[in-house]
Amino acid sequence: MKFITIIGLFACISVVIGLKCVITSDDGSSTSNQPCNSKYCYTVSYNRQSDGVKTDETYHGCGDQISDDDVRPYNAKTCDEYGKTGTQKADRDGVHVELYCCTSDLCNSATTFSFLGIFAFVILSKVIFS
Repeated sequence: MKFITIIGLFACISVVIGLKCVITSDDGSSTSNQPCNSKYCYTVSYNRQSDGVKTDETYHGCGDQISDDDVRPYNAKTCDEYGKTGTQKADRDGVHVELYCCTSDLCNSATTFSFLGIFAFVILSKVIFS
């Protein structure tokens, strides 16, 4: 019973705190995890090819931080306008853009989570609190 209570408590805290997204700093040099007031997190990748030189840039943020000016030139929509999770892809003037919108905590992270680690945590918690 204690285990179910603790899980319920964490679920309630998660709902109160809201969505957390990975945010890229203004200069693009670092990322951090921050709470958002938006329904979506996003990752946008720009791949440019100019004079034989290829450059890649990737930015992460809250859905309400991406503006029309960032996506309109590529005939894409902001996450709120798109209204669903998924990836929009576009090409224009040698620039390939991919905008990924998602709705769960840290879903715009480049990090993948191991189910083995989560499984071990659940088993360990069950043993400790039993």
